[in-house]
Amino acid sequence: MKMTAKQARELLNYDDATGALVWLHRPRSMFTTDQKFLAWNTRYAGKQAGCVSTGTGYIVMSIFDRRELAHRVIWLMKTGEWPEQQIDHQDHQRANNRWSNLRSVSHAENGRNQIPRHSRRAPMGVSKRRDTGKWTARIGVDGGTKHLGCYATQAEAVAVRKAAERAAGFHPSHGARA
Repeated sequence: MKMTAKQARELLNYDDATGALVWLHRPRSMFTTDQKFLAWNTRYAGKQAGCVSTGTGYIVMSIFDRRELAHRVIWLMKTGEWPEQQIDHQDHQRANNRWSNLRSVSHAENGRNQIPRHSRRAPMGVSKRRDTGKWTARIGVDGGTKHLGCYATQAEAVAVRKAAERAAGFHPSHGARA
C-alpha cells in the first residue's frame, strides 16, 4: 500500500525554499521496542532524508521498506496526491527539489525540457554537414524528426531551431546544459 500525504507529513518536514526533506522525530507508537524507538530517533530525527543516487542523480529514500524518489514524495506532501504524470526538474538539476523547480508533466512534455546527451559544441538539433559545410537544423516533434533547413552559419541554424522549439511548446531551458 502506498504512503498517504498525511503519513508523509508525519514523517518528514519539507522546506519549499531549499527543497530539503528532513526526518521528523517519530513517536514511540511507531516502534515495536524502546530500543528501536531510541535508535531511530537518535540516528535520523532532524537530519536530511535520502541521498543522491549515483546512477540517476535523483534524491532517493526508503520509507516503510519502499524506495521512494524525494521529488515524488514532495509532490504528495504539497498536493495531497501521488503524481499521475512525471515530475520535471525545470532547471535540469535532479537533486534540486525546490517547489518552484518542480512541475507535473506528461512524458512528451518532459521530453521538451532535456539537456544535451553529448558534450557537443553545437546546440541540440543543429549539426554541420561534412559534404557541404552548411549547418542543418532539425527538431523532434510528434514522434518524428522535422528537417528545418540548411544554413550558411551555425547562428542561423540555431535561431531557426529555437523558433521551432518555441512554436512546438518546448520549455525555455530545453537544451541548456545542467
